[in-house]
This record gives sequence, structure tokens and C-alpha cells, in this order.
Amino acid sequence: SSIMAASLMANGRAAFDINSENIVVTDNSHGSAHPDRQETRRRAVGIKNGLKKDGSTRIPVITGFIGSTPEGEITTLGANSSDYSAVLLAEAMGISDVYFMKDVDGVYKSSDSIRDPNCLIREISLDNFESVEGNEKLLCKSVKEVARVNNQRLHVVHFRNPTQIGTTITC
Repeated sequence: SSIMAASLMANGRAAFDINSENIVVTDNSHGSAHPDRQETRRRAVGIKNGLKKDGSTRIPVITGFIGSTPEGEITTLGANSSDYSAVLLAEAMGISDVYFMKDVDGVYKSSDSIRDPNCLIREISLDNFESVEGNEKLLCKSVKEVARVNNQRLHVVHFRNPTQIGTTITC
């Protein structure tokens, strides 16, 4: 996260890095830890308060998939949990739009149509997204559960073209 934050700052963007183990509180089930969403929400207040500095909005760059127990022991949330960390922290800070940088431009009608711009889905409901072939490879079940509970909008964009319109998944 520190390298990404430094890169953003070198390109004129206000950013700061955060180690997620200081924010995401979990049980001690290493490799598949379950977050304590209430305690994570309490700790995330500091991030939200740090978003504004000197009149500008700063971008928080947060490590994914890592948390810690209440005693401070490092844990991991499991497979695909960087995205899970993102929706959890968005939930904790009351943020409704979450962006996922992927190696595809967005959600496609089928795995056979990946890279065909005519098959890119610009907007899709979460219910319909769940019926798209390969959706579980793009966003894991935990991400979809948190997004649905919080009515979050999930934006899938290519990491090389983050300003290009990808796919918005609505709840």
C-alpha cells in the first residue's frame, strides 16, 4: 500500500497508506478469519476522518486480505479477500461506491466473449450478475453478501484503464 500511495502522490494525487491489520479486526481462524464488523467500523472512523486534509480529499490505499485479532495477532481472510476487505472498509466508512481494479475491462456476457467490447456489460444488478458465467472468479461470495446488505455499487474496471467505463453492479 505504501508503494501505491507513493505512486499516486508522485502523479499529483493526494493519498495515504494504511495497513489493514490496524483496522480489520477478526477472530483467530488463520487463512479464513471472520471479521468483527462492529469493531472494524469503530476503528475505521480514523480513516474516514483522514480523508480530508488541507482542503483536498485524500485517497486511502489499504492493504487487502490482512486483519488482526483483538490481541494484535495477524490473520488473513482467505482467498479473494482483498476485494472483501474493500467492501468491509467501505461499509465501515459509509461509502457506497467501491472500485475493483481487475485485469479485464468489466463483466462480459460470457467467458468466451472476454475482450470483445460489444459483449461488455455496462450495468447489471447483483442478482443478474450472479447468473453470469464466471462471476465467482471476478467477485467472491463474501463481497456480494456485504455489498447486498449495504446497497453498495460495485465498479469493475481494468487496472490499466481505470478512467475507462467498466461495469457497474447495483444492488
